[in-house]
Amino acid sequence: MRELFLTVVDRINRLLKVIVIICLVISLVAITCQVLFRYIFHQPLSWTEELSRYLMIWITFLGASLAVRYQRLIKLEIIYMLISDRGKKWVLILAGFLSCFFYAILIVFGYLILDTVVMQHSPALHISMAIPYAAIPVGGILMLVNTIASLIDPFPKTDQGVDPL
Repeated sequence: MRELFLTVVDRINRLLKVIVIICLVISLVAITCQVLFRYIFHQPLSWTEELSRYLMIWITFLGASLAVRYQRLIKLEIIYMLISDRGKKWVLILAGFLSCFFYAILIVFGYLILDTVVMQHSPALHISMAIPYAAIPVGGILMLVNTIASLIDPFPKTDQGVDPL
């Protein structure tokens, strides 16, 4: 069961990496188009800035969930280095449970926000504001799952033996 869970999480994370890369490429193309149309053609596009903003929100939440799994989030290394090996284990467990509590709050309140914004539409893209706001509960769920995976297997292995990020 443990291995199955970790395998599923790692496959989801591989898909997330592809999604993040695609979002970055689309954002880069949109920003490049904005610059070209604004400064060369003197006809700025109204939707590129909004699209880039919403993609950046999604990239942040999806990327944060990947950072959780591969232990790339900010932490106080100096405190961690000063405590014993047994203390390190307990600090990691405590930090994991506190993180899970925070992610649960993100999930619940992110879902509640969706009810409020589902009927609103963005000014330039004319999409439901639920799409950018959905990054909050989706990111919370992915961070929660990755935190659980990180507690089960604190040092994930990679296919090629290189740094996963």
